[in-house]
Amino acid sequence: MTIEENEDWYSEMLPKLSDNVKMHFVPVDHNTRSLSSAREAIDSGKIKKFDIIIIDGHLRKEATALAFEYLKPDGAIILDNAEGYGFYEETFNRECRRIDFFGFAPGVSLRHCTSLIFVGDCFLLRPDIPIPVLELPTQ
Repeated sequence: MTIEENEDWYSEMLPKLSDNVKMHFVPVDHNTRSLSSAREAIDSGKIKKFDIIIIDGHLRKEATALAFEYLKPDGAIILDNAEGYGFYEETFNRECRRIDFFGFAPGVSLRHCTSLIFVGDCFLLRPDIPIPVLELPTQ
């Protein structure tokens, strides 16, 4: 499931999605900063709790708070551009842990941060998951 706030991007991507992806167009209400339409879209789906939730777009602080409600106990929230959207306040008083990944983004001279937030024993960090072997194609 994905929630898209940009109508042009939604229209462009919708015909390209596979059958197992449900995309919802939910415009952002900057005046009320409400995510009630996003909540309705999530609640209308079959899946009630998610393994991974990715936050990117507008109202990121509010979206982060909402994500905790829909996260599986061993799931993870990935916060894109976590360096400046009020994420810290949304995670500070929760019993969660955070791993920050800093680096440069294409076309930008400042470093950015993507954060991995998890509450319990995140399945992504389990030691019994093997590290995949990536093979380069032979020419």
